[in-house]
Amino acid sequence: MIAFLKLIRLPNLLIIAFTMYMVRYGIVQPMAEAYGIGLWMPDLLFFLLVLSVVMIAAAGYIINDYFDVRIDQVNKPEHVVVDKGVKRRVAMGAHQVINVIAILIGAFVSWKANFFKEGTILYIFSATSLWFYSTTFKRQFLVGNLVIALLSGIVPLIAGFYDMTYIKEHFKDVLLFNAQNNPGRPAFSDSVFFFVLGFSFFAFMLTLLREIIKDIEDREGDDAYGCKTLPVVMGVRGGKIVAGIVAAFISFMIVYLGFEFYHDTRSKIPFIYIVITLILPLLLMLFLLIRAKEKRDFTRLSLLNKIVMLGGICFWLVLRFSSESGNWFG
Repeated sequence: MIAFLKLIRLPNLLIIAFTMYMVRYGIVQPMAEAYGIGLWMPDLLFFLLVLSVVMIAAAGYIINDYFDVRIDQVNKPEHVVVDKGVKRRVAMGAHQVINVIAILIGAFVSWKANFFKEGTILYIFSATSLWFYSTTFKRQFLVGNLVIALLSGIVPLIAGFYDMTYIKEHFKDVLLFNAQNNPGRPAFSDSVFFFVLGFSFFAFMLTLLREIIKDIEDREGDDAYGCKTLPVVMGVRGGKIVAGIVAAFISFMIVYLGFEFYHDTRSKIPFIYIVITLILPLLLMLFLLIRAKEKRDFTRLSLLNKIVMLGGICFWLVLRFSSESGNWFG
Protein backbone atom coordinates (compact mmCIF):
# COMPACT_ATOMS: atom_id res chain seq x y z
CA MET A 1 0.00 0.00 0.00
CA ILE A 2 2.81 2.43 0.87
CA ALA A 3 4.50 1.70 -2.46
CA PHE A 4 1.24 2.37 -4.33
CA LEU A 5 0.74 5.67 -2.48
CA LYS A 6 4.25 6.67 -3.54
CA LEU A 7 3.41 5.68 -7.10
CA ILE A 8 0.35 7.94 -7.28
CA ARG A 9 2.15 10.85 -5.51
CA LEU A 10 -0.40 11.25 -2.72
CA PRO A 11 0.92 14.66 -1.53
CA ASN A 12 0.55 16.05 -5.06
CA LEU A 13 -2.99 14.69 -5.31
CA LEU A 14 -3.90 16.36 -2.02
CA ILE A 15 -2.58 19.66 -3.39
CA ILE A 16 -4.78 19.26 -6.49
CA ALA A 17 -7.83 18.64 -4.31
CA PHE A 18 -6.90 21.57 -2.06
CA THR A 19 -6.54 23.81 -5.12
CA MET A 20 -10.03 23.00 -6.33
CA TYR A 21 -11.58 23.58 -2.92
CA MET A 22 -9.74 26.90 -2.64
CA VAL A 23 -11.26 27.98 -5.95
CA ARG A 24 -14.70 27.03 -4.64
CA TYR A 25 -14.48 28.57 -1.17
CA GLY A 26 -11.79 31.19 -1.73
CA ILE A 27 -13.00 32.69 -5.03
CA VAL A 28 -16.42 31.50 -6.19
CA GLN A 29 -18.22 31.62 -2.83
CA PRO A 30 -17.08 35.12 -1.74
CA MET A 31 -17.73 36.38 -5.27
CA ALA A 32 -21.24 34.90 -5.19
CA GLU A 33 -21.87 36.46 -1.78
CA ALA A 34 -20.74 39.83 -3.12
CA TYR A 35 -23.43 39.50 -5.80
CA GLY A 36 -26.09 38.56 -3.26
CA ILE A 37 -26.24 34.87 -4.17
CA GLY A 38 -24.54 31.68 -2.99
CA LEU A 39 -23.17 28.31 -4.01
CA TRP A 40 -25.66 25.89 -5.51
CA MET A 41 -23.67 22.90 -6.73
CA PRO A 42 -24.22 20.14 -4.11
CA ASP A 43 -21.20 19.40 -1.91
CA LEU A 44 -21.27 15.72 -2.84
CA LEU A 45 -21.27 16.52 -6.55
CA PHE A 46 -18.34 18.90 -6.14
CA PHE A 47 -16.51 16.20 -4.17
CA LEU A 48 -17.06 13.81 -7.10
CA LEU A 49 -15.70 16.48 -9.44
CA VAL A 50 -12.56 16.80 -7.33
CA LEU A 51 -12.25 13.03 -6.99
CA SER A 52 -12.45 12.52 -10.76
CA VAL A 53 -9.73 15.11 -11.43
CA VAL A 54 -7.50 13.63 -8.71
CA MET A 55 -7.98 10.15 -10.19
CA ILE A 56 -7.01 11.35 -13.67
CA ALA A 57 -3.82 12.81 -12.16
CA ALA A 58 -3.12 9.59 -10.20
CA ALA A 59 -3.45 7.52 -13.38
CA GLY A 60 -1.09 9.95 -15.09
CA TYR A 61 1.55 9.50 -12.39
CA ILE A 62 1.25 5.72 -12.66
CA ILE A 63 1.69 5.56 -16.42
CA ASN A 64 4.55 8.06 -16.29
CA ASP A 65 6.49 5.86 -13.85
CA TYR A 66 5.57 2.77 -15.88
CA PHE A 67 7.29 4.09 -18.99
CA ASP A 68 10.14 5.81 -17.10
CA VAL A 69 11.54 2.87 -15.17
CA ARG A 70 14.90 2.81 -16.96
CA ILE A 71 15.32 6.59 -16.89
CA ASP A 72 14.38 6.76 -13.20
CA GLN A 73 16.93 4.04 -12.41
CA VAL A 74 19.56 6.56 -13.56
CA ASN A 75 18.04 9.78 -12.19
CA LYS A 76 16.53 8.63 -8.89
CA PRO A 77 17.00 4.88 -8.31
CA GLU A 78 15.91 5.17 -4.67
CA HIS A 79 12.46 6.40 -5.76
CA VAL A 80 11.70 3.71 -8.35
CA VAL A 81 8.46 1.92 -7.41
CA VAL A 82 7.40 0.04 -10.57
CA ASP A 83 9.06 -3.40 -10.68
CA LYS A 84 10.07 -3.02 -7.04
CA GLY A 85 7.13 -2.14 -4.78
CA VAL A 86 4.46 -2.50 -7.51
CA LYS A 87 4.52 -5.04 -10.35
CA ARG A 88 4.35 -3.68 -13.90
CA ARG A 89 1.10 -5.48 -14.77
CA VAL A 90 -0.48 -4.19 -11.55
CA ALA A 91 0.62 -0.64 -12.40
CA MET A 92 -0.81 -0.87 -15.92
CA GLY A 93 -4.04 -2.41 -14.67
CA ALA A 94 -4.43 0.26 -11.97
CA HIS A 95 -3.83 2.98 -14.56
CA GLN A 96 -6.59 1.66 -16.82
CA VAL A 97 -9.12 1.04 -14.05
CA ILE A 98 -8.55 4.43 -12.38
CA ASN A 99 -8.82 6.25 -15.70
CA VAL A 100 -12.08 4.52 -16.66
CA ILE A 101 -13.67 5.21 -13.26
CA ALA A 102 -12.49 8.84 -13.35
CA ILE A 103 -13.95 9.42 -16.82
CA LEU A 104 -17.26 7.82 -15.80
CA ILE A 105 -17.48 10.02 -12.69
CA GLY A 106 -16.50 13.08 -14.73
CA ALA A 107 -19.14 12.23 -17.35
CA PHE A 108 -21.78 11.90 -14.62
CA VAL A 109 -20.87 15.27 -13.05
CA SER A 110 -20.84 16.87 -16.51
CA TRP A 111 -24.28 15.39 -17.25
CA LYS A 112 -25.64 16.84 -14.01
CA ALA A 113 -24.18 20.22 -15.01
CA ASN A 114 -25.83 20.08 -18.46
CA PHE A 115 -22.70 19.81 -20.60
CA PHE A 116 -22.20 16.07 -20.80
CA LYS A 117 -20.54 16.01 -24.23
CA GLU A 118 -18.04 18.82 -23.60
CA GLY A 119 -17.16 17.65 -20.09
CA THR A 120 -16.65 14.03 -21.13
CA ILE A 121 -14.42 15.12 -24.01
CA LEU A 122 -12.35 17.19 -21.57
CA TYR A 123 -11.78 14.17 -19.31
CA ILE A 124 -10.87 11.91 -22.22
CA PHE A 125 -8.55 14.62 -23.57
CA SER A 126 -6.79 14.95 -20.21
CA ALA A 127 -6.30 11.20 -19.76
CA THR A 128 -5.10 10.82 -23.34
CA SER A 129 -2.71 13.77 -23.03
CA LEU A 130 -1.12 12.22 -19.93
CA TRP A 131 -0.67 8.91 -21.79
CA PHE A 132 1.05 10.58 -24.75
CA TYR A 133 3.05 12.75 -22.36
CA SER A 134 4.51 9.60 -20.81
CA THR A 135 5.16 7.85 -24.12
CA THR A 136 6.12 10.71 -26.42
CA PHE A 137 5.67 14.36 -25.37
CA LYS A 138 8.06 14.38 -22.41
CA ARG A 139 10.88 13.25 -24.71
CA GLN A 140 10.39 16.23 -27.02
CA PHE A 141 11.75 19.74 -26.72
CA LEU A 142 9.42 21.77 -24.42
CA VAL A 143 6.31 19.90 -25.60
CA GLY A 144 6.00 17.79 -22.46
CA ASN A 145 6.62 20.80 -20.22
CA LEU A 146 3.84 22.78 -21.90
CA VAL A 147 1.38 19.86 -21.81
CA ILE A 148 1.78 19.35 -18.05
CA ALA A 149 1.67 23.11 -17.40
CA LEU A 150 -1.53 23.38 -19.47
CA LEU A 151 -3.21 20.51 -17.61
CA SER A 152 -2.20 22.06 -14.27
CA GLY A 153 -3.67 25.38 -15.37
CA ILE A 154 -6.94 23.69 -16.32
CA VAL A 155 -7.50 22.36 -12.77
CA PRO A 156 -8.62 25.71 -11.23
CA LEU A 157 -10.69 26.45 -14.33
CA ILE A 158 -12.60 23.16 -13.97
CA ALA A 159 -13.48 23.91 -10.35
CA GLY A 160 -14.62 27.45 -11.14
CA PHE A 161 -16.47 26.56 -14.33
CA TYR A 162 -18.58 23.73 -12.91
CA ASP A 163 -19.53 25.74 -9.82
CA MET A 164 -20.29 28.85 -11.85
CA THR A 165 -22.51 26.87 -14.23
CA TYR A 166 -24.76 25.76 -11.37
CA ILE A 167 -24.93 29.28 -9.96
CA LYS A 168 -25.87 30.83 -13.31
CA GLU A 169 -28.57 28.20 -13.81
CA HIS A 170 -30.22 28.61 -10.40
CA PHE A 171 -29.80 32.37 -9.87
CA LYS A 172 -30.80 33.67 -13.29
CA ASP A 173 -33.32 36.16 -11.93
CA VAL A 174 -30.96 37.59 -9.28
CA LEU A 175 -28.10 37.95 -11.75
CA LEU A 176 -30.39 39.62 -14.28
CA PHE A 177 -31.67 42.01 -11.60
CA ASN A 178 -28.10 42.89 -10.57
CA ALA A 179 -27.09 43.50 -14.17
CA GLN A 180 -30.10 45.80 -14.80
CA ASN A 181 -29.64 47.80 -11.59
CA ASN A 182 -25.81 47.97 -11.67
CA PRO A 183 -24.99 48.63 -15.35
CA GLY A 184 -21.40 49.62 -14.61
CA ARG A 185 -20.64 46.47 -12.61
CA PRO A 186 -19.01 43.49 -14.37
CA ALA A 187 -21.23 40.46 -14.86
CA PHE A 188 -20.90 37.76 -12.23
CA SER A 189 -19.51 35.20 -14.67
CA ASP A 190 -16.96 37.72 -16.01
CA SER A 191 -15.77 38.55 -12.50
CA VAL A 192 -15.38 34.90 -11.49
CA PHE A 193 -13.65 34.08 -14.78
CA PHE A 194 -11.18 36.97 -14.27
CA PHE A 195 -10.02 35.72 -10.86
CA VAL A 196 -10.01 32.02 -11.72
CA LEU A 197 -8.19 32.64 -15.00
CA GLY A 198 -5.54 34.61 -13.13
CA PHE A 199 -5.16 31.73 -10.68
CA SER A 200 -4.89 29.29 -13.60
CA PHE A 201 -2.31 31.42 -15.37
CA PHE A 202 0.02 31.41 -12.38
CA ALA A 203 -0.54 27.67 -11.94
CA PHE A 204 0.50 27.26 -15.58
CA MET A 205 3.62 29.41 -15.21
CA LEU A 206 4.77 27.89 -11.90
CA THR A 207 4.24 24.38 -13.25
CA LEU A 208 6.21 25.25 -16.39
CA LEU A 209 9.05 26.53 -14.19
CA ARG A 210 8.95 23.38 -12.06
CA GLU A 211 9.01 21.13 -15.14
CA ILE A 212 12.05 22.91 -16.60
CA ILE A 213 13.90 22.70 -13.27
CA LYS A 214 12.97 19.01 -12.99
CA ASP A 215 14.32 18.38 -16.49
CA ILE A 216 17.62 19.99 -15.53
CA GLU A 217 17.70 17.79 -12.43
CA ASP A 218 17.00 14.68 -14.56
CA ARG A 219 19.23 15.61 -17.50
CA GLU A 220 21.62 12.66 -17.09
CA GLY A 221 19.00 9.94 -17.46
CA ASP A 222 17.05 11.81 -20.14
CA ASP A 223 20.21 12.24 -22.24
CA ALA A 224 21.17 8.59 -21.80
CA TYR A 225 17.83 7.41 -23.22
CA GLY A 226 17.50 9.86 -26.09
CA CYS A 227 15.08 12.41 -24.65
CA LYS A 228 15.32 15.84 -26.30
CA THR A 229 14.33 17.92 -23.28
CA LEU A 230 15.28 21.58 -23.06
CA PRO A 231 18.44 21.07 -20.93
CA VAL A 232 19.54 18.14 -23.11
CA VAL A 233 19.23 20.26 -26.27
CA MET A 234 20.41 23.60 -24.85
CA GLY A 235 22.60 22.36 -22.02
CA VAL A 236 22.29 23.07 -18.32
CA ARG A 237 23.24 26.71 -18.86
CA GLY A 238 20.53 27.15 -21.49
CA GLY A 239 17.98 25.45 -19.24
CA LYS A 240 18.93 27.74 -16.37
CA ILE A 241 18.54 30.82 -18.58
CA VAL A 242 15.04 29.79 -19.71
CA ALA A 243 14.04 28.88 -16.14
CA GLY A 244 15.43 32.22 -14.95
CA ILE A 245 13.38 34.12 -17.53
CA VAL A 246 10.20 32.29 -16.46
CA ALA A 247 10.95 32.84 -12.75
CA ALA A 248 11.72 36.54 -13.35
CA PHE A 249 8.44 36.99 -15.25
CA ILE A 250 6.45 35.32 -12.47
CA SER A 251 8.25 37.43 -9.85
CA PHE A 252 7.54 40.65 -11.74
CA MET A 253 3.86 39.82 -12.16
CA ILE A 254 3.39 38.92 -8.48
CA VAL A 255 5.25 42.03 -7.31
CA TYR A 256 3.12 44.20 -9.59
CA LEU A 257 -0.17 42.55 -8.60
CA GLY A 258 0.82 42.56 -4.93
CA PHE A 259 1.33 46.32 -4.88
CA GLU A 260 -1.81 46.86 -6.96
CA PHE A 261 -3.73 44.80 -4.42
CA TYR A 262 -2.35 46.86 -1.53
CA HIS A 263 -3.11 50.11 -3.36
CA ASP A 264 -6.73 49.05 -3.90
CA THR A 265 -7.44 47.56 -0.47
CA ARG A 266 -4.82 48.84 2.01
CA SER A 267 -5.03 45.34 3.49
CA LYS A 268 -1.78 44.72 5.37
CA ILE A 269 -2.12 41.05 6.34
CA PRO A 270 -2.76 39.66 2.81
CA PHE A 271 -0.04 41.96 1.42
CA ILE A 272 2.50 40.80 4.02
CA TYR A 273 1.50 37.23 3.22
CA ILE A 274 2.20 37.85 -0.50
CA VAL A 275 5.63 39.27 0.31
CA ILE A 276 6.66 36.47 2.68
CA THR A 277 5.25 33.42 0.88
CA LEU A 278 5.48 34.47 -2.77
CA ILE A 279 7.76 37.40 -3.53
CA LEU A 280 10.69 36.57 -1.24
CA PRO A 281 10.77 32.81 -2.11
CA LEU A 282 10.66 33.64 -5.83
CA LEU A 283 13.54 36.08 -5.47
CA LEU A 284 15.42 33.43 -3.49
CA MET A 285 14.72 30.97 -6.31
CA LEU A 286 16.27 33.36 -8.81
CA PHE A 287 19.35 33.75 -6.63
CA LEU A 288 19.73 30.00 -6.06
CA LEU A 289 19.09 29.28 -9.75
CA ILE A 290 22.02 31.47 -10.72
CA ARG A 291 24.28 29.62 -8.29
CA ALA A 292 22.91 26.11 -8.95
CA LYS A 293 25.43 23.58 -10.25
CA GLU A 294 24.84 20.21 -8.66
CA LYS A 295 21.81 17.92 -8.96
CA ARG A 296 20.92 18.56 -5.32
CA ASP A 297 20.75 22.32 -6.02
CA PHE A 298 17.98 21.76 -8.57
CA THR A 299 16.22 19.36 -6.19
CA ARG A 300 16.06 22.18 -3.62
CA LEU A 301 14.80 24.58 -6.27
CA SER A 302 12.04 22.14 -7.21
CA LEU A 303 10.99 21.89 -3.56
CA LEU A 304 11.02 25.68 -3.19
CA ASN A 305 8.86 25.96 -6.29
CA LYS A 306 6.26 23.66 -4.70
CA ILE A 307 6.30 25.80 -1.55
CA VAL A 308 5.58 28.89 -3.68
CA MET A 309 2.73 27.07 -5.42
CA LEU A 310 1.22 26.06 -2.08
CA GLY A 311 1.62 29.63 -0.83
CA GLY A 312 -0.24 30.92 -3.87
CA ILE A 313 -3.10 28.50 -3.28
CA CYS A 314 -3.38 29.46 0.40
CA PHE A 315 -3.48 33.18 -0.47
CA TRP A 316 -7.19 32.86 -1.24
CA LEU A 317 -7.73 31.37 2.20
CA VAL A 318 -5.90 34.29 3.84
CA LEU A 319 -7.86 36.78 1.76
CA ARG A 320 -11.15 35.04 2.50
CA PHE A 321 -10.76 35.30 6.26
CA SER A 322 -8.77 38.52 6.55
CA SER A 323 -11.09 40.85 8.48
CA GLU A 324 -9.32 44.02 7.33
CA SER A 325 -9.58 43.24 3.62
CA GLY A 326 -13.39 43.21 3.73
CA ASN A 327 -15.05 41.77 0.66
CA TRP A 328 -12.43 42.56 -1.95
CA PHE A 329 -14.44 40.62 -4.54
CA GLY A 330 -17.28 43.12 -4.28
